[in-house]
Amino acid sequence: VAAIFCIVALFVGMALYQSQAHKHRPIILLGTVLALCGVGLSRSTGALLCAVVSLALVLGIIFKHQMSAHRKTIMFALLGLPVFLIGFRGCEALQISSQERLLNWQGAWGIIEHHFLTGVGPGGFSAAYEMFRPMGSNITRYAHSFPLQLTAELGLLGGLMALTFYGAILVQWW
Repeated sequence: VAAIFCIVALFVGMALYQSQAHKHRPIILLGTVLALCGVGLSRSTGALLCAVVSLALVLGIIFKHQMSAHRKTIMFALLGLPVFLIGFRGCEALQISSQERLLNWQGAWGIIEHHFLTGVGPGGFSAAYEMFRPMGSNITRYAHSFPLQLTAELGLLGGLMALTFYGAILVQWW
């Protein structure tokens, strides 16, 4: 959750950097760097990869008409950072994380199968997961899948309604 707030802060900082007077840019830039450090400190590889790749893409969109060779180099470096991170954390750590996610999803499916209509209630995933946790899986409070988490907590109808709501927001925003 902290990583999500840091990612949002990154994009708020970028938007402010584009719109504010030049005298405030160093402060906004510092805040953006601190938010990126917060993502790193969360130790969430997925959040870090998401932040870096989306940051590079947004910068590419913002500066696509003004791209000098220097800026292109910076953008390619940002896009190459995930490859570095994979090498830094190691493929084995990523493989273990992937296996844990699959087991988390399997546990979420167990909750959905047993609480098909009503779910376990908002915020009830972590307690219910303990009863449906597969052998060898990690202890977690989240399904690490937004649709599975919603459906496990709200039931099939509630999950579909919530996903429809979020889908409608995305369609309106797009």
